[in-house]
Amino acid sequence: MTEPRPPRPDYRHDRGASDRKDTASNRVISVAEIKARWAYSEIISSRLGLTYRNHVSADIFKLAVRRKPFDAVPQALWPGLISALLTVRPPQFVSLVDQYGTGAFARAEWSPSTLLSCQTLPQYQMVPFFSFLAHPVARDSKGNLAGGDPRYEANRTRPGCDVGQAELAIAGMANGRPILLDGYLRAILWLRQPVASFPVWVPVPDPSR
Repeated sequence: MTEPRPPRPDYRHDRGASDRKDTASNRVISVAEIKARWAYSEIISSRLGLTYRNHVSADIFKLAVRRKPFDAVPQALWPGLISALLTVRPPQFVSLVDQYGTGAFARAEWSPSTLLSCQTLPQYQMVPFFSFLAHPVARDSKGNLAGGDPRYEANRTRPGCDVGQAELAIAGMANGRPILLDGYLRAILWLRQPVASFPVWVPVPDPSR
């Protein structure tokens, strides 16, 4: 049997990103910071990095490729990151953070049972994560397996392969239940060997309101 090929990088980030330390674990952060962090983490993406390079300032790009932590990014540069995110990612996808959020987020540590019982994105019919894992991989209009499907990407990822994503996954709340918005490949690979816990940004009451 031939060894599975590395995944297409729809969700993949270059090695070295995990060296970046997160110091926001004990505080509440805004939706703007969530979006800026999301964009910043994708600048070194194998698939999206070159696209981001055309939409972020040279200062931001240098910080990202040097693996500087997000805390090194001045808040004045966040709008540029958010603008880039809305250009590289479909705006309707990015808006899910607003739709299923509260205006503020804090770090949470999910167990396997919490992850498996959370809801999935509308494009996956919002079924529980454990049901999503059991569903067939999506196919494109020609009947080919969809390369962007995280289940397909996980199947092509070698055991023990580090996807190198430093930023936390992002979750929202829908009908009183958590819904995973971003971080699907990381979640699937973590479930293979769920050491410690799965770190996620989750919505919390907005302290400014």
